[in-house]
Amino acid sequence: MGGQDIGPVEDILSAGGSDLLVVRPEAGGEVLIPFSREICRRVDLRGKVIEIDPPDGLLDLNEI
Repeated sequence: MGGQDIGPVEDILSAGGSDLLVVRPEAGGEVLIPFSREICRRVDLRGKVIEIDPPDGLLDLNEI
């Protein structure tokens, strides 16, 4: 990701297998990010930061 800020986590949805983080980018819309170890590489509760390593295309799904 190169340190890109996606946006704030607005909600968490329970989706059976793993929860989904609902992220609201400044440009509008929403991005759903699976809250899994494979994607969410580091969670810093104190700093309020979640570093992700999304698979190709995950952040573009809301543009379809």
